[in-house]
Amino acid sequence: MSSIELRVALLSGEQIAIARPPQSTIGELREVAQKRFGKSLGKLVSAVGTLLLEPDTLLQAGVKENDVITGIVQDVAVAATRYAFAAIRPNGTVVSWGCRRHGGDCRAVQDHLQNVQQIQATDCAFAAILGDGSVVSWGHPDGGGNSSAVREDLHGVSYVQATSAAFAAIKVDGSVVTWGSPIDGGNCAAVRDQLRNVQCIQSSFGAFAALREDGRVVTWGDTLFGGRSDVPDELQGVLQVFGHEHGFVAVKALGRC
Repeated sequence: MSSIELRVALLSGEQIAIARPPQSTIGELREVAQKRFGKSLGKLVSAVGTLLLEPDTLLQAGVKENDVITGIVQDVAVAATRYAFAAIRPNGTVVSWGCRRHGGDCRAVQDHLQNVQQIQATDCAFAAILGDGSVVSWGHPDGGGNSSAVREDLHGVSYVQATSAAFAAIKVDGSVVTWGSPIDGGNCAAVRDQLRNVQCIQSSFGAFAALREDGRVVTWGDTLFGGRSDVPDELQGVLQVFGHEHGFVAVKALGRC
């Protein structure tokens, strides 16, 4: 097959037809689509609803003939630590301002902040997901601003959640990577073997709760903020998890909590 014919559609209903070689990348497809639309696209979503990672070829991503790919227009998004702000510009770059030690100065990582999809914040640091699924962090090193210890694991990331001083990243394979203050959830070593097929992560002030595909919930972090569950046998068949400052609520079938 010399090329794959597909359509890229926006949520507004606009559509364009594109033909690309199977070995061309998702990043190249995004660039072609945003030039045709005349709009900055933050991400592309497959015909089955999965996030398409920029380094993958169309073949690797499972894109097929006549697929309809959804393009998400990149709007300005703002995140905040306690004393600083960071905003994603429409072109996918980032500007930050405020207290330098709390993430207000991103010049050290500015060159890496390209095609940013999402920014999450602790009280004193930021973490940005790029279009290729990698993560860039900056700010106070003790509060998640230094992710160098897990840099090799921060690829294929689809979502990042934060406590007051730590980050947790869900990867496309359902595994989890954490960094930042160990007591606030930055160290998941005690439960790492249980963190598989994770669908979503919620946070409290100092702990994380991960909902797995099988309906089980795994918690870690500061025990004062829900990092240790006293009802592990009850945390099965869970449909949703909600976090608040001091703990978590799990919703089961028939509305049980």
